[in-house]
Amino acid sequence: MKTSDIPWIEIVAAAALAALALTVVLLLFPKMRSGDVAAWVQAIGSIGAIIGAIFVTNRQSEAAKRLAADMEYKNVARRIATTEAIVEKAYEVSHILDVHTEPIVNHWDYNFSVVNLEHMDAALGALKSIPFHTLESYDMVVGVHDLTLALSALVPYAEFHSKSGDVHYTFEGDDKSQVKYYCDQVKKARDLVRTSIVELGHKTKE
Repeated sequence: MKTSDIPWIEIVAAAALAALALTVVLLLFPKMRSGDVAAWVQAIGSIGAIIGAIFVTNRQSEAAKRLAADMEYKNVARRIATTEAIVEKAYEVSHILDVHTEPIVNHWDYNFSVVNLEHMDAALGALKSIPFHTLESYDMVVGVHDLTLALSALVPYAEFHSKSGDVHYTFEGDDKSQVKYYCDQVKKARDLVRTSIVELGHKTKE
């Protein structure tokens, strides 16, 4: 045990209280026999020990509560970080599809916007694996739920784009409208999750 962990205040308080009680007894009964004084000293000492034990127990209980609260905060922070990472990956996957709703002027950008079905399936699987009961707020549950639905709706378009065999393929007409709509839903859900994380007192990744 560290010196700083020893409850000096409680010990001194208990000793002072015991000394005060003994002094009062001696003043009230100045002609008390030595045997009686010894009995009083023992009784007051026992009471002081009990009071000291109560102080020490309370202090240890408060320390245990602080430790438990700190551990819970860290556990929550880890769960939030994991959820955020999954949500961000899902957003990145959807954004790649969103890029293909407009012609890309600089074709070098296609190297960074290739539709990958495996990545989308992995992101969707990760979203579905998040236990809703571990999410820390109503908004986080709604955000993850809505994001999962929106990303699921994008899967057929990702499959169509991949089967086209044209990495330069650009969605048109109704397909373009639908892809942009669901990508917007993904972004809104992602923003809802990020906002709820901040409201819970945690930081989001930039």
